[in-house]
Amino acid sequence: MIPLTTEMADDIFNEERVERTPVKKRVLITTFLKWSAPSMARKDEVYGRYQAPLNIKVTYEEKCGELREVLDCIRPPRAWYEDGVYWRQEVSDEPATRPEVIALGDALDQAIAESNARETGLCEIREVIYADLFDELIRQVTINCIERGLLLLRIRNEAEDSIRAFQRLFASSIGYGFRKTLEADKDIELLKEEVNKLYEEKLTLEHELENVMFTIATREKELAERMEEIQSKHRNQLELLMEVQTNLKYQLLSITSLNKSKT
Repeated sequence: MIPLTTEMADDIFNEERVERTPVKKRVLITTFLKWSAPSMARKDEVYGRYQAPLNIKVTYEEKCGELREVLDCIRPPRAWYEDGVYWRQEVSDEPATRPEVIALGDALDQAIAESNARETGLCEIREVIYADLFDELIRQVTINCIERGLLLLRIRNEAEDSIRAFQRLFASSIGYGFRKTLEADKDIELLKEEVNKLYEEKLTLEHELENVMFTIATREKELAERMEEIQSKHRNQLELLMEVQTNLKYQLLSITSLNKSKT
């Protein structure tokens, strides 16, 4: 007889329980938790909306003596349909012997080795294995002392809530980082566009500067040529005036000499 997987059973009986598990793979590993022998069940028991309490908030007095209800809080019953018969299986209420507890330690080491789970650091597989083993330990403690089992269930639920909170925080931080990355990429694109715009303006200004420098050089050349022309004309006029002055001087001397001789 091969039952359906625990994942299918949890989907049938308690979808909320699957949502509460900190790691989705937890429902795939049920090697440690001890189950009772399967028994025939009615169809409404298999496909009904049975739900085990998820948060234990009642007093110990209300729970004392209700071992089955507390065990169902550890893991809801699972069921399957085979050969025209509906089967149901609950968490076992048989106490564990000392050899069985010792064997759990060996089974834990074997499960970690076979699953290639990491020995240190974050590892979903190792977390799932330890969570399943913790459920079995809660079952064993609950059978001996219901109150102690209730406390362990509260600790387990609180730990799962904390893990989910950390997961939401991690997912939120990833989303925040991704949004900031997109904003940074957008800012980088805007900066690149601004740099390209400034580079084009720089090229335009450099072209205008070249034109201005060419205009200045042309004007300086024209002014130098004009200045040379003016200076050349001025020298010619000066030479001409000097020559006229010399002639007039000679004439003046000649007139002066003639006057003296007549006297």
